[in-house]
Amino acid sequence: MPINSTLAAACSKALGFADNPMIPTAALNLDFTTGTLDSRITFTRSTTGSYYNSAGVLSTAAINAPRFDYNPSTLQANGLLIEESRTNLLTYSEQFDNAAWAKTETTVIANATIAPDGTSTADKVIPSTNSSVDHSVNSGSVTVGTTYAVSVYAKSVGYNYLFIRGLGLGGSGGARFNLNTGTVEGVANYSSASIQSVGNGWYRCIAIGTASAVTGVYFNISNTATQLAYSGDGTSGIYLWGAQLEAGSFATSYIPTVASQVTRAADVAVMTGTNFSSWYNQTEGTVYTEYDSAGGVTRSEEHTSELQSHSFISYAVFC
Repeated sequence: MPINSTLAAACSKALGFADNPMIPTAALNLDFTTGTLDSRITFTRSTTGSYYNSAGVLSTAAINAPRFDYNPSTLQANGLLIEESRTNLLTYSEQFDNAAWAKTETTVIANATIAPDGTSTADKVIPSTNSSVDHSVNSGSVTVGTTYAVSVYAKSVGYNYLFIRGLGLGGSGGARFNLNTGTVEGVANYSSASIQSVGNGWYRCIAIGTASAVTGVYFNISNTATQLAYSGDGTSGIYLWGAQLEAGSFATSYIPTVASQVTRAADVAVMTGTNFSSWYNQTEGTVYTEYDSAGGVTRSEEHTSELQSHSFISYAVFC
């Protein structure tokens, strides 16, 4: 396969040929953006796992099937998705009408629209006309002192503001998301927040915080950026789907649950035996990779020996 030009140039620089028009031949050249795994790599994962396919639809990969992920908005290939094991601590992650989700002055209409995975399983959450209380759905419990990533898919259907609250981080604390502009408008008490467009008006909203009390996760719905207590019109609201609570300092791919918590196993991709020794030089060489980390930062690195535990690997070259 052709050598990625950026990586080839890096090889040339590493070998001292930066000013030479002749690019050295790479001993190993892996392009993970093609959607095909090199036959020399053995991949395992003992559970299913979710990813965005080439059409931008959230899909499920079978046990031991690699996940070649794509940006759901631009459809650009991200590469091979490698993640550590994580557990979704919320049950009924797509069923906000279930009793596992407490409702505060809200009504939930089940299966009201098409979800990011293409199924008609997203629920509509409608605030009541009671103006004296907040309007929310909440579930789960946490351990004090543990850092969690909270995430949910949301889409405006009349009201534009979603607040992620809870974890004991203060009554006025939380992350505020504008589903009209697709932006994070404020973060209080949580350490960080982010929002990702996944197409068709849907956003994955993420907040990271360290729990100070055992209270679980609250998703508050509002028609303004400043008021949690207001009088709803009885019909407007927000579509919600795919809630996730996981212990960790960053969010990982969505893990669907029903009656119990679900764990996604770690992705493991290895090259061993002659598949490895046929190109690896023990005494000299440069490994150069391009990957996206959990923070969404694209990196190009020489001498890379370890990737973060949530990374999209695009290219790898050894020369």
